[in-house]
Amino acid sequence: MTAYRIRRQGRVRLNSTLPSGIPGVDLRMRGTAWYRCGQGKLSLSERSVARAATVVAVQGIAQRVEHRSFPDIDRDLQERVTLELVSWQRAASTIHPDLSVCARVRLRLSAASRKRLAEYDAARRQAHIERAMLSDQATHLCRHILHDADIARAWWLQHHDASIESWEKFNSVILPLVRKQDDPQSRYTRAASLFASLIERMETDETRFQAFLNLARALVDQMNWQDLASKPNDPPVPPTSDRRNSRAGHN
Repeated sequence: MTAYRIRRQGRVRLNSTLPSGIPGVDLRMRGTAWYRCGQGKLSLSERSVARAATVVAVQGIAQRVEHRSFPDIDRDLQERVTLELVSWQRAASTIHPDLSVCARVRLRLSAASRKRLAEYDAARRQAHIERAMLSDQATHLCRHILHDADIARAWWLQHHDASIESWEKFNSVILPLVRKQDDPQSRYTRAASLFASLIERMETDETRFQAFLNLARALVDQMNWQDLASKPNDPPVPPTSDRRNSRAGHN
């Protein structure tokens, strides 16, 4: 070809790799690149520089198109790289001050890269399955288990023992997450937890603890439950109505 005889155009064989978005998986790029430099005749050293610059320019263009692709997803990668390299285009001035390149290349995966790609696909598929299962479990937990307190208790009993420690953990961790907590047992549990927390906070404050006891005794009197205020060794205190009837009998 005349273009090669005038020594200002030439071609270069390409054999390089393009990194993909998958670790350990590289694309092999093979083909031919053509270059042209200005109008003057190129010396032997200038042609050597032009060939090296051509390889760098074509590699950069291909990587810009490929841009860490996923070979198993980007089915049209070969076509996009081909279309980008088929027309003459100027190389960056940092590569060569007066260089235009074009190329015809083929992309393929080596046997080792294909094996790594298959392993990556299997691992990604397994991760997707696990993520979908976790999503289903979370949805079931929110829509059904944590929707009703009785169902939540039955679910907890199915997966845990019925010890006091286990139910304390349920009351402190699971029960607050239940949306429907209007059943009597939930209300009693919250009240018991509240009083336990109050007593725990007042353990080091005798004044507040005594004030709490006074309020508790007043509440017991108002409810006519004086037997709850008796000391462990004291005989049970009869309700107010019984005491009044006893006084009336003596009289």
